[in-house]
Amino acid sequence: SGDLKKVEQSDAIIVVGTKIATDNPALRYKITQASKRAKAEVIYMHPIEDSLLKNVVTQFVKYEAGSEEGVLALLAKVLLEERSLGEELQEFIDQLDEGYICAESSVGEEEIFSIAKRLKRKKSFSLILGPDLYAHPRAKNIAALAGLIQRYTDFDVVLIPSQTNTLGVSLICDL
Repeated sequence: SGDLKKVEQSDAIIVVGTKIATDNPALRYKITQASKRAKAEVIYMHPIEDSLLKNVVTQFVKYEAGSEEGVLALLAKVLLEERSLGEELQEFIDQLDEGYICAESSVGEEEIFSIAKRLKRKKSFSLILGPDLYAHPRAKNIAALAGLIQRYTDFDVVLIPSQTNTLGVSLICDL
């Protein structure tokens, strides 16, 4: 549901699964503009820190390469808290073992709680998902988690095209 204009107007941006500076410089520019204009919280989650975004990123969360599904599950759990979900979805979220997922992904529980705290007073949200997630062996589960976040939160999900010709396709897909 997101696009470049929404990213630029967001005051809270989470980036997962992309080294944004090289994967999509135009999107990096929009994030920088959001940081300057809207004083956006920019939470960058990736196995490798992006030195070109050091001045923009307010929280860097380093995770183990290949643990993107766990990272999205942790995000979903914290973002869907206090949301009215169906009984089956609520049971799924409640049964996620945060301790185990944090240990496997090397993301600390305090980092996830810090994300939730940073987002408390924000009004316009973007979740940017990159090509690392598309090629993941559990991409379908990652897409389902991203779909939950888009459907039950105020986040606009932006999919970074893996190649230039895939942008149009990503705009017509539903998670």
